[in-house]
Formats: sequence, structure tokens, C-alpha cells
Amino acid sequence: MQCEDKSVILDQSMPMKQIVLLFLVLLTKGSLMAQICHPQLHIAPEDGVCNANPYVVVFEDHFNSDSLDLSTWQIQPWGQGSLAGDNTQQYYSLDNVSVSNGICSITALRDTVLRRAVSWLPDDTLLADSLPNLRMYYYTSSNIWTLQKFGHGIFEIRCRIPSGKGYWPAFWGFGADSAGSSEIDVFEFWDDDTETHHMTVHHDGMMCKSESQGPDFSLAFHTFSLVWDAYKTDWYVDGVLKRHQSRYHTILGQYVDCDEVEANHLYILEKSFPEDSLHIIMNLAIQAGPFAPDSATPFPASLEVDYVRYSAQIPVTAIVNVTDTSALVQTERSMRVYPNPALKTLQIEFSEGFPEELQICLLSMQGELVYGRNAASAGEITIDLSGFSPGIYSLIVLDEKGLRVHTHTVIIR
Repeated sequence: MQCEDKSVILDQSMPMKQIVLLFLVLLTKGSLMAQICHPQLHIAPEDGVCNANPYVVVFEDHFNSDSLDLSTWQIQPWGQGSLAGDNTQQYYSLDNVSVSNGICSITALRDTVLRRAVSWLPDDTLLADSLPNLRMYYYTSSNIWTLQKFGHGIFEIRCRIPSGKGYWPAFWGFGADSAGSSEIDVFEFWDDDTETHHMTVHHDGMMCKSESQGPDFSLAFHTFSLVWDAYKTDWYVDGVLKRHQSRYHTILGQYVDCDEVEANHLYILEKSFPEDSLHIIMNLAIQAGPFAPDSATPFPASLEVDYVRYSAQIPVTAIVNVTDTSALVQTERSMRVYPNPALKTLQIEFSEGFPEELQICLLSMQGELVYGRNAASAGEITIDLSGFSPGIYSLIVLDEKGLRVHTHTVIIR
């Protein structure tokens, strides 16, 4: 494989394509039955297949020990400190996670600390926000991920969120190191609003969001769950359906269920529908900007979690064992790619084991080559991202013969 530009630009001059494009625009703005954020005409390659098998619990943590199980959970892998412009301002630490009486507490503190935003980089390294890696933080909290990734199934949490200006609790899943990384936000609460439940999916740089009004979720424990399969994502609160998103829709914008998909029929496909296995994530961020904490914000405050659970349908094939969840752990022929997400620059470091002469390629999710250069595996490579559009990209490293030796997903803000 060589670093060649093999992108294809579609001919938009044909009247029929203009009609289709106009129809899709109207579809996104209309008041049809389904919510379709990123429509695409799609011919189903095969009949839909429903899975009627029962769900079984294959992962759960009831936090019955006296500390967080680090064989299950890890701190956010790509970096612990917020960068300028992130709309958050906390430093994440495992010190802010405690387990007691069956409750896992992710606690936010108004705490001044001098820390590296990316723990493995030298103090004076300039990060994507053009500031040194070692910097002052005035709030600490935590963001913990499962070491494993999980596919289609039921993701569930029972928890109580904190109340106060500046708190941004979330329960979500992220592909992180898979091509075209998907993300599902089971819940997010922000902007000093503990009653508006935000639900979002992301895929290939696109997102589709919705919200639901509820009670004040900071006053009591509630159960949030998401049912995700090849045809739908359904969000529930305390067993009540709050949002339904289909992967397929009729040309009139109606939902299509698994047993309604027919081979060689034309449908509208939701392009933001998630497809990658996900790490399960719990975190409590601190907002920046107009909804940053003020003198009335109560500190400390915690996202309190009673349990986290994942269920899959029999036969269970949806768990992915991950030995290097972030591509940041130094193993034979590994790369450090940071910061990720990136803003202005991307740094690449190589471990021992790489060929001496390399080609570096950066491709958009449409397969367009947006960056290519020759490099030596010794030392560090810096890529200037100032001309790149936000989105998800594939970083591909080739040896001197053009053979692929490493692939990594990069998110550009």
C-alpha cells in the first residue's frame, strides 16, 4: 500500500442527484415520524434478521469492595488534564474515585494542583493548545473507562448525579481506537440543569442528539439504560422509553425494524448510527465558560454510582478483550499518538521494532489522503493540523515497501 490519493468526488451535475439531495435536506428539516440527522439513500444488501434470544449479564460491577477494581477500570487513556478550548477545566485522577458501602463516587474538588496534562510527556512539551504540558489546574475529578470494549447489548447504570453550576456528569461509550470511532452518550447533564437528560450518538464525525425532560435527577438514584443492536438504539430512564433511533427508515421517514428490512429495497440510512465496540465510561467534568462553577457551587460533589451492568444476547459474542486500549502503552512496535483528540498539532513517537524508513499517511473517513510524508522511526514527528477540518481520521504507518505496519484513529477537534 502506498500513500496515494484515491478519493473520489461524486458528480453533482445530474438532475436526479440534485432531486435526491433536495429530498434529503427536506427530510432532515421536516416533521416526519423519525428523527433522521444524517440521511443517506441505501439499498439493503440482505433481509433483516431479528435476534429473539434472551439477554444475559456478562459484565457488572456493584462496587462491593473497598477500592476501584483496576483490573476492570482505568483512567482516561489519552490524557488526564483539560486543554485550553476544551470547554472543560479539570484534571482527572484516580485519587478522585472512592468505593464505600457499595457506592462508587467520582468526586469533584476545588483543588489547585500542578500537573502534566499528558502524564508520559515531559513538562515543557507544547500540547495542542500551544501551552506547556505542565500546568496549573484548579479543579480535580475523574474519568474512568473499562479496559474491555463491548458491542451490541444493554448498557445500564444506577446512579445519582451532582447538583451545582459547572458540573457535567456523563455515562457513555467510546470506540477510541477503532476506525471511524463511534460514541453513545447514555446520559449527559450540563449547563446547571439537572432535569434535562441529553442523549447522543456519534459515528464518522457525525452526531445525532436528543433530550428528554425529567425530574431533578440529583435528588435520588435513577436507572439509565441503552439497548443497542444492529437496527436500533433505545434510551430508557427507570424502565421508561425516552428516545428511539432506527438505523433504517422508509423513504417517507418512518421507522423500520429488524424484521421489516428487505433485501434490494431502498431505505434511508442514518449515517451517525454507531457501529464500533465501545469502552464503558463514567466521568464528572467541570465546565468552562459561562457555566463554569461560581462561589455558590458546592464542593466537593460526586457522581454516585450504585452499579454498572452490560448484558448481551445469547450466544455472547460482543465482548472485545483489549490489551492496549489506547495505543499509548509501550509494547513491541507501538506508537504514542498524542494528544488525542488533537487541536493544532499531533505528535507521534515510535518504540523500538519499527523499520528505519517509514511513510506517514493521514486519511479522512471518506478515504481522502490529507497528509503524507516520509519519516525515520527514530525521534518524534509533529504534524501541523491547522488546515484540517474537525473530524475522525485514520493515521497509517507504512514501511519502506509500502506495507502497513500500524493504524491508529485520530480525532481532530
